[in-house]
Amino acid sequence: MCYVKGVIRKENSSIVEDNFLKQNLLSHAHFRTGDLKISFDQCKHAETDRFFLLLKGIVYNIDSLKRISKFNGNSELDLLTNYIESKGLDSLLSEMDGAYALIVYDKKERVLKIAVEAMARELIYYKLESGNLLFSNSLKDFHQSEIDVQSLKMYLQFGHVPSPYTIYKDIKKVEKYLK
Repeated sequence: MCYVKGVIRKENSSIVEDNFLKQNLLSHAHFRTGDLKISFDQCKHAETDRFFLLLKGIVYNIDSLKRISKFNGNSELDLLTNYIESKGLDSLLSEMDGAYALIVYDKKERVLKIAVEAMARELIYYKLESGNLLFSNSLKDFHQSEIDVQSLKMYLQFGHVPSPYTIYKDIKKVEKYLK
């Protein structure tokens, strides 16, 4: 099972980073640049001169994306990075079909983007803590805060907590796209 968690430090706060990344950490694979650190285990990932890409889940329409991009290679991740480099991430997300969470770091622009498909079958949660952005595919990675009463009411009314909310007050789900 693919496991991912990361931190973007906005302030000089390595204590938050260290505590978050060490908690429940199964991974020995890391991507680090500047104030961004991502740890992952058993996830598909690729890196080019410009992009770091991590895919959690599956893309159903790889053959269609190959035809659209005229890509001749065999690697799913090479296709996705090639598509992003030639047509952009927004174009890829509009064409891509599957059950996935996609994390893309643009080294040139120094921008992290996290996307989940519309049905959000692969979830990524995030929280702002001490000026840092923490993200993970598991709620158990966050120091649980108080229960969000409004989310609890939605759960009791609808049988689930709709995005971007979670049962916890300060933790949110990525809803389609986080930049």
